[in-house]
Amino acid sequence: ESLHNDFVITITDKAAQNFSFICKKYYLNQVYNELNFDIDTNMCTSNTYEIVNTSVRDIVDMTSDASRYLGYNVNADMLCIPSIYIIPKFHKKPVSFRSIIASRHCTTKHVSRIVGKCLSLIQKRREAYCKQIEINTGYNLYWIINNNEYVLNTIHSLNKKNKVKSVDTFDFTTLYTNLEHNDIIENISEILDKCMSDAYGFTVNDMDVRWINLDEHNINDSNIITCNKLKDMVRFVVNNTYFTCGNSIFRQRIGIPMGTSCAPQLADLSLHNMEYKYMMDAMKNKRYDVCRKLSVTHRYIDDVTNFNGKGFLEKAKTDIYPPSLTLLKVNDAPSKADVLDLTIHIDENRKFVTKTYDKRRSFPFKVTNFPHIHSNVPEHLCYSVYCGQVIRHSKLNDKVEDFCHNIKLLNKTVMERGYNRRILLQKFRTLVKSSKIHIKYMCSATRIISSIFN
Repeated sequence: ESLHNDFVITITDKAAQNFSFICKKYYLNQVYNELNFDIDTNMCTSNTYEIVNTSVRDIVDMTSDASRYLGYNVNADMLCIPSIYIIPKFHKKPVSFRSIIASRHCTTKHVSRIVGKCLSLIQKRREAYCKQIEINTGYNLYWIINNNEYVLNTIHSLNKKNKVKSVDTFDFTTLYTNLEHNDIIENISEILDKCMSDAYGFTVNDMDVRWINLDEHNINDSNIITCNKLKDMVRFVVNNTYFTCGNSIFRQRIGIPMGTSCAPQLADLSLHNMEYKYMMDAMKNKRYDVCRKLSVTHRYIDDVTNFNGKGFLEKAKTDIYPPSLTLLKVNDAPSKADVLDLTIHIDENRKFVTKTYDKRRSFPFKVTNFPHIHSNVPEHLCYSVYCGQVIRHSKLNDKVEDFCHNIKLLNKTVMERGYNRRILLQKFRTLVKSSKIHIKYMCSATRIISSIFN
């Protein structure tokens, strides 16, 4: 109880199983700094946030009415607006904070979840459409990825074709809080017009969202979402980002808050539309050199990776993205870069070589990654997680010495969490042979096992 009186206990950024204890006074000061809020004068000087001089009840009534107008009732436990909280980034120097709007229970939650599910289906249709363009033209207009498989496939393809030139990585600074509301609404509307038109829509049944042909349904049904209705829902979610901080009420007037259910989809598709229009314009104007340099580009939310562009994206970024977004180059040399959980470098044979990258290893504190063997997690699941990590490292590491090094680190970590070395050896021996890991590295299974466990 004394801890709660003096400290705020939060999770840690990039290390969700680590808890942080922060002085309450310091914590509040950091929240106020994020909002540029002076508690004495009740003034907010932020460009991103503004104080709303109305009551919580008025905002709840207004957003509930708007939700009902869109066809969705608000349950009694959702008749509230979210609050803001921050989590520390101890891996940054100096330590900074990530702000999150806790929107698990609020009047916009239901609409936001449906928008997110609809946009996820839109995203898949968009990917299929752009894939067909790539088949016909050879140019990739869809840069969105959701895992490292796309990057690994690209590396394999470029190595096979002997077309290894460069790799450049970029990062958007504070993407979510810098996207202008008008830019979000405009870009999403353009995407919806292309994907839905008047013929297609969605049906919602207990949060299960599916494509439908509108000619076969009554568009006045509250469970039917047309193109125009989805646009209205997007505007509703984007323009009604209210939250509380103490006794004050704020509205986010620039960007979308982390914690909003559909935030990743809104950001992803907004950026995609900008990238798509730039690439289409280049194709129409026969700037094929631009198309070639940017075709091998992947973007995981706010992390962008370009292969063989030889620095061209650095020059083109201001033409692709609006001035409100800042895209910074991350890697120093075009021969090496950290991409997702991969470190990529060009070797002496002009081939891309990969190995595991985990930024948490350089954190100035010990990161808790795995459940303790004596925790409430069943023991067999703990060892299944270990097996999954072995398979992951076998995919990420091209060289056997890198693979063995990462498995040694993994073994050390899990044994500190109570895992039995004998069982780990048994699991690892079975995996190496069943998954043919030794064949990939062109050496005997015995050699791999002994180099790790001896």
